[in-house]
Amino acid sequence: MKSLIITIFFVLSVSLIFTACSPAPGSAPGSAPAPSPAAPSAASVSIPPPPQPPAPPPPATAAPTAADSSVGESYFPLPLLTPSDESTRLLSYTLSMGLQSSDFMPGIRRLLNTTSDMEGYLMLFEVSGHDMRTPPRERSARFTLRVPTENLAEFVIMIENNYNIWWLRQAADDETSSYEHSGLTLEDLRIEENQLLLELERTTESEDRLNIQSRLANVRRQIREHTANLSAIMDAVIYSTVTIELFEVFPAEISEPQSFNQRVSLSVSNSINALIAFMQGLVLIIIALTPVLIIMLAILGLALPIVRIVKQYRLRRNQASRSANSSETFDKKD
Repeated sequence: MKSLIITIFFVLSVSLIFTACSPAPGSAPGSAPAPSPAAPSAASVSIPPPPQPPAPPPPATAAPTAADSSVGESYFPLPLLTPSDESTRLLSYTLSMGLQSSDFMPGIRRLLNTTSDMEGYLMLFEVSGHDMRTPPRERSARFTLRVPTENLAEFVIMIENNYNIWWLRQAADDETSSYEHSGLTLEDLRIEENQLLLELERTTESEDRLNIQSRLANVRRQIREHTANLSAIMDAVIYSTVTIELFEVFPAEISEPQSFNQRVSLSVSNSINALIAFMQGLVLIIIALTPVLIIMLAILGLALPIVRIVKQYRLRRNQASRSANSSETFDKKD
């Protein structure tokens, strides 16, 4: 009996083990056993994701304008007259500006080096300084530069970032009509030159040849003039003329705006200082004139007794003449 119970228990255990290890219907061999239907897990339930909308196209970037385009930390430069790449106009630019800087000599070197780096060149450069034997005063420099027009915007950006622009003026001259007129005239002159050369080859008369040679010389002179004019126009278009006046400013003179009370106290202080300076100048004038005053007093001291003696002498002589006259009159009466 006991062995029968053990045998039945053994058979039931083997059946349960075999059932637990056997794969579920419809599952691939070797796959994990299916979970109990009472507690389905998130991993076993596959829910298809909802369809995603198509990604919107990237926003079109607007072309940079003069207000938002920048180089480094500086916005587009002050002059906005530089032509676009599609422009067919021939424009020659002229800039004149006044700059201030507390670093005078480094500022001069920066301008010259930047002009050289941008393939420009220097036409005029002069510096006005001060004598070392006198109190220091602000210096100034003047430049006339030729800067390539394609680098003009970058050049002005450098100036904005390194100097204080006191004033700036930019002008543009349209050379398109002049260039086209000179070009058409030059073509006509070359045609006329070729015709004159053909006439010169066919003519045998000396007088006619001299006349043709004179006309040919005149045409060639005009060709040279118009060729030089075209070259000058293109040079003015390719290179812009920049005139700069650089002024030195001492660092002590650079200050923040003052309030009304500060300006009042500054005015009172300046008035007191001006009065003190006037009194000091008056004292210096008196000191400088003291030797002259002493000499004048000495001369006056010597002259007074002489004048007094002369007056007394004249008075006595007048009295003597009056006495003589009165005595003569008395004698005549007698």
